[in-house]
Amino acid sequence: MVVATLMENDPETGERLDLHGHLFQGSLSDPADAAHEVDPFVPAGIANAQNGVQQVVLQDGNVQRGNGIFLGFVGLTIEMALFLPLAVSVVAGDAIAGEANQGTLRYLLIAPVSRLRLLLVKATSLAIGAITAATVVAISGLITGTLLFGALPLTTISGTTIGVADGLFRLLIAVLYLAAGLTALAMIGLFISTLTEQPIAATVATVQAHS
Repeated sequence: MVVATLMENDPETGERLDLHGHLFQGSLSDPADAAHEVDPFVPAGIANAQNGVQQVVLQDGNVQRGNGIFLGFVGLTIEMALFLPLAVSVVAGDAIAGEANQGTLRYLLIAPVSRLRLLLVKATSLAIGAITAATVVAISGLITGTLLFGALPLTTISGTTIGVADGLFRLLIAVLYLAAGLTALAMIGLFISTLTEQPIAATVATVQAHS
C-alpha cells in the first residue's frame, strides 16, 4: 500500500506543506519506501480502502489492516447498488399483481377485509422487509469483519479516528438511511403493483423508477 498525503505548495516560499499547513519533510518518491512513510501531523494516521479492507498507518509506522466495523459499511455499499433494490422491487411488484395474477386477490376481497386495510398490511410487511434486509447485510458484514479483523477504532477517510461505539452508531444511521430509501422504493412498487396483473411488469417498472 502506498500512503498518500495531501500536500500543496506555499505561495510565498514554494515549500511543500501538508494538509495541516506544516512543512512536509518526508519523501514519497520511492514507492517501496513510501509504504513506510508516515505523516507525523495526522493524529491517528491515514485511512485507505483497498479491496474492501481498511488499512491504517499509525504514528509508529505500523500498518493496521482490516476493521470489522468498516466491513459492515462495505457490505451496505455493495448491496445498495443493485441487489437490495432489485430484491425489494421483486417483492413489491408481486405484492398485489401477483395475487391478481394467481387469482387469489378476489378471495381476499371477498373476505370481510377492507381494501385500505389490505394495502396497509402489504405496505407494513414491505417496510419490515426493507428494514430487515438492510439490517441483515450490515450485521453479516459486521460479524464477518469482527471475526476476521476484530472490532477496532474506525479511522475515517479524513484521517480522524472514532471509537467503536461511535462507529457502530454511524453504522446504525447508515442502516436506517438505507432502510428508509428501500421502504420508499417498496411503496412505489406497491403502487405500481395495483395498476397491473403482471408481477414481472410491476417489478421492471419499479426497477426503472429506482434507476
